[in-house]
Amino acid sequence: MIEAMDSEIARVLDSMSDEERANTYVIFMGDNGSSRNVVSEPFEGGRAKGTVFQGGVNVPMMVAGPGVVPGVSDALVNSTDLFSTVLELAGIDQAETIPEKLTLDSVSIVPYLHDSETASIREWTYVDNFSGNFAGIAEGNYAMRNA
Repeated sequence: MIEAMDSEIARVLDSMSDEERANTYVIFMGDNGSSRNVVSEPFEGGRAKGTVFQGGVNVPMMVAGPGVVPGVSDALVNSTDLFSTVLELAGIDQAETIPEKLTLDSVSIVPYLHDSETASIREWTYVDNFSGNFAGIAEGNYAMRNA
């Protein structure tokens, strides 16, 4: 699957002009940790994909594009942060665009893209995993973490 994804992404990027590529951001983010049969120390199989433990929620994310400096950040990031990040990268002022009555749990990670040593903007992050159906959620697991 990775080889197929790489091939198709290469086709998309190769189809772009140099001008388009110079103005394009590419964002990849893992979905929910590694499956229990491939995790290795320090993670445990029972605390991997599908759980709220670190092995199930700590996923890779990669960003490339104009002004993005190579590096690895240890900052706390949540998938919800892609919303504010994409708005900022597109030059859209979130304060002018989003109605005040809406509460957003999204912060732009653009500062990390320019300097991977930037301190974490978030003090904590939250994750949940529900089982049952949403009409009558039978149970769920919840976790918060900080640095």
